[in-house]
Amino acid sequence: MGADVNAHGGITGGTPLNSAAIGGHFDTVSYLLSIGADVDEDEPEHNPLFSAIQRGHTDVAKLLIESGINIEVTYMDDLGGRNALSLAKECGQTEIAEILIAAGVVLPDGTPEIRSDDDHPRIITLLTKEFGAVDEAALQEVVPVHDGVHVAINVIRPNERHHCLTLFTTGMSDQAMTLPKGEAHFEYAELLMHLPADWPMKNPDDGWPLQWLRQIAYYPHQAKTWLGGRYSIIANDEPPEPLGTNTELSCLLLIADFADWSPIDLGNKRVHVYTVMPLYKEERDFEVKNGLRPLMERFEQNGISTVVDINRKNVALIS
Repeated sequence: MGADVNAHGGITGGTPLNSAAIGGHFDTVSYLLSIGADVDEDEPEHNPLFSAIQRGHTDVAKLLIESGINIEVTYMDDLGGRNALSLAKECGQTEIAEILIAAGVVLPDGTPEIRSDDDHPRIITLLTKEFGAVDEAALQEVVPVHDGVHVAINVIRPNERHHCLTLFTTGMSDQAMTLPKGEAHFEYAELLMHLPADWPMKNPDDGWPLQWLRQIAYYPHQAKTWLGGRYSIIANDEPPEPLGTNTELSCLLLIADFADWSPIDLGNKRVHVYTVMPLYKEERDFEVKNGLRPLMERFEQNGISTVVDINRKNVALIS
């Protein structure tokens, strides 16, 4: 009908092809390629192959590679050189890395080593005291962020104290976020999310919690902004679209130091841990109109916890 298939927009500012790759929409990527949609390689966050790699959409990555996308493009920044192969290795996407190696891609000069910071084990120690030991054998994805910062997503398995799966980041607080003038005390952050004990972590359709933790960790440093102080709400586009294929939840509530926790005091800085809770659009709108406290009261009245429930009640529709 004449829509501009190369328009830029959305969360990353990329094209529809990039958005389709982010969502793992194989048929849409295939169609856009078939009608000659541009492949934007100007920035790594606009590159559909990079987006497919970061989110583990192997079939989409294969399609893009087979379509002739430039698999050699390298982006230079404060981390050194980064190409599709180095990103696949950083994100633990072994199958995609093997495809790129078979196609002749090599790591660029200056590929960074994952750095180890003294703050990371201190943060891990404090969070494991609260939620249990980190599973060293579980997935700990390392996400390159910005200016030498790397974010690891750590996994705590269900245990006697907490019967849920807990994901939390370390490394996001290596760099201060950019606060607006007049704001203070929220320069440093990490993220935490609770999932049901039986959450299928390796099922692509259920991978959106990990994808969103990556994206939230990346965004403040890349965009030179912050997470909004005591709490904020992030919507998946506007009007909000579902966060994943298995749920109608479409927004994310981030609450710093939930349940009256204290920030993590590392001596030289105080790190606020943001608990991430998915919301329905109507709940987002309810909060905008009424504030956070009435929303949290409705959660409490209806037995809604911080553990993600993809089929839970929509408390904004309960009178």
